[in-house]
Amino acid sequence: MLIEYARAVEQADQIAEQVSAFDPAWLRAEGGLERRSALLRIQDQVARRVASLAVKLKLTPSSRYRHDRAAVITGNSKSGIAPPWDFDDDPPE
Repeated sequence: MLIEYARAVEQADQIAEQVSAFDPAWLRAEGGLERRSALLRIQDQVARRVASLAVKLKLTPSSRYRHDRAAVITGNSKSGIAPPWDFDDDPPE
């Protein structure tokens, strides 16, 4: 799967170069609009593939967190129980 991710990233880079090199004046030429539309469509498909593979390979932060644990991880727990390191400044008697 890592090889597929690397291929997808390389393909994304190649398509991005073609999109960047596309001269807006070419839009007026025969087939120019269709070519630009095709390039943008392919770029979108490749970007989705890269994102999907990144999640499957756990390369994104969202793949590291479980939704049911997100409140605990971010400190937004509503359990009402203070963590053991949170204590009053008063010494115990």
